[in-house]
Amino acid sequence: MKWHGDSVVWSMQPRSTGVWRVMMTLLVVVAGMLFASHSHAQNEAPASVPPPAKVSAAGQSAKNIAVIVIDDSITRTTAFSVKRRLDEAQRDGADLIVLSLDTPGGEVGAVLDICTALKRSPIPTVAWVRNQALSGGALLALACNRIICADPVTVGDAKPIAMALGMAGSIPKDMLMKILPPLIGEVVDSAQRRNRAEKRYVYDELLVQGIIVSDAALWQVEDVKTGARYCITEAEARELFPDASLEGAPMLAGAGSVAKQSGATTTMEKADPAPPTGAIGESTMTAASPTAQQATEQALNALSGPSLRPVFTAAERGTYRLVGKVSAGTGPLVFNAGQMAQFGFADNVASDGTLMPVTTDAELKQYFGALTVREYRETAGEQIFGTAAVFLSSPIVRGILIVGFLVCLFIEFTHPGATVPATLALLFLGLLVAPPLLMGLAAWWTVAMIVIGIGLILVEVLFLPGLAIPGVIGFIMVFVGLVGTIAGIGSPFPGAAGAMTSSRDVSIALLTVVLSLGTAFIVMFFMGRNLYKLPVFKRVILTGNVELPEADQALGDIAPLRLGDDTDALSVGMPGMCIAPLRPTGSVQFGEMVREATADLGFIDTGAPVEIVSLKGDRIVVKATGPSPARAEIREEPL
Repeated sequence: MKWHGDSVVWSMQPRSTGVWRVMMTLLVVVAGMLFASHSHAQNEAPASVPPPAKVSAAGQSAKNIAVIVIDDSITRTTAFSVKRRLDEAQRDGADLIVLSLDTPGGEVGAVLDICTALKRSPIPTVAWVRNQALSGGALLALACNRIICADPVTVGDAKPIAMALGMAGSIPKDMLMKILPPLIGEVVDSAQRRNRAEKRYVYDELLVQGIIVSDAALWQVEDVKTGARYCITEAEARELFPDASLEGAPMLAGAGSVAKQSGATTTMEKADPAPPTGAIGESTMTAASPTAQQATEQALNALSGPSLRPVFTAAERGTYRLVGKVSAGTGPLVFNAGQMAQFGFADNVASDGTLMPVTTDAELKQYFGALTVREYRETAGEQIFGTAAVFLSSPIVRGILIVGFLVCLFIEFTHPGATVPATLALLFLGLLVAPPLLMGLAAWWTVAMIVIGIGLILVEVLFLPGLAIPGVIGFIMVFVGLVGTIAGIGSPFPGAAGAMTSSRDVSIALLTVVLSLGTAFIVMFFMGRNLYKLPVFKRVILTGNVELPEADQALGDIAPLRLGDDTDALSVGMPGMCIAPLRPTGSVQFGEMVREATADLGFIDTGAPVEIVSLKGDRIVVKATGPSPARAEIREEPL
């Protein structure tokens, strides 16, 4: 080895040509083996490196997971089913409840009932958003202790809407102010519960309000010391950053908003300063928007504890930095999978903040380190009842049921003893009132008014014909009861918690009942004139000649019974004989004529002599003038 200036050069003098050749050959072989080994290692490396491990549940593991599936609209039947499945899972020994969600939402009352059941569950609950958790589905997700997501998902847009005749519409402002407080109180309580459980600010209280109201214009700030992030209102932003520009594209867009479609922003009306957070132990909340502010006072009733949200005033300037604009207040907020992770709603997030989707039962099992995963779905009976209840709740179907009920009742009153019309009337009435009553869409007093009203009509017809007062009162009660049942009036007292029916609902119910009554009266008039001609009624109604006992042969042959014939040949005091029991309406023979008549008081049995006491149009009222003889054997001729 020699030095040549600043460089080092290796030089070697071979001692023997043969040895040199052998050594060179060995070096080439060794170098080739090393090169081949290195190349092979490079080619095999990707196959030997294990795939990245799935993120595991932070602070939550389970052995036996019960998956309660909600994959359709949420109804009262769904609420009943979820409560049943919660109890069943607890009995089966589950140590974690996973609520699998793929729902567009549903009825407000049913959603709030399920939220309450989830919060009362002694077993930890996790919402698993499989596809969408919109409207009420978003409330259910927040009510669980934690949330995990698949990808893609859609969560939010829980603004209340009105459904009428299968079509969605806006809710009148007075009605909206009754619905918003419990909804806002529900989501804020869910956020506060999670934050208190974690002892840190995880779910943002203003952000959850933004999925319900349309005018939540929000900005996000970060604590410069702790890194904690909070959403604040415009008023709070002006206090913290008086000289900063609050313009810019929002991170989130409202459902159906212009901002969602084109990226445009809007300027919101400046909100009133938010009320400060109260002392520890006090239930408080900050309104996310002017609309939410109007519901804040009543929404406090739904809160179960204090808020961890700090106060944002001018005194905190310099403590926070402005992250950016979250929403422009152009509609209820909607989150995708990435945004669920970004804003702290999804738990299945890697250390770098990216979402690690949970899409299958196997991944769910791996995520929680569980031994068993069992699904709990609606039973066939619950599915059938739910479908039938929704169908029977349609105003058109209810109108048909009202017509059928009244027509069958009319046939039974005018032709007592047939029993089939009475049975059908009871069936129609049951189908009319049972589904809304069982689903919580009607109150007990509406059904009670219908039943009492029918009772008063029966008193009028059977015992006090002609008095009219019981019949009129009964008709009014039936009318009000039907309107209340169809409108879904929960309480007869204005302003009560259950009275959440809008004037639009009442108007639709009134229109349905009035049209149904009009249709029923037309059908009854037609049947009163032509009932005896209808083949289906020929075996129920006396239409042929009858054979009387020998003592009554002098009365002659009996003409076919005709309902609604004129009464010119009849007069008050005219004698006759009852040939079909009057209970209170039946058939009476006057000479050679047979007419429909009504007993003046009580029942009149077959064969009893009678006398006409009044004639009012087509209505013939008779009274018994003697005791009823032995029952006549009346034989109906073959048809």
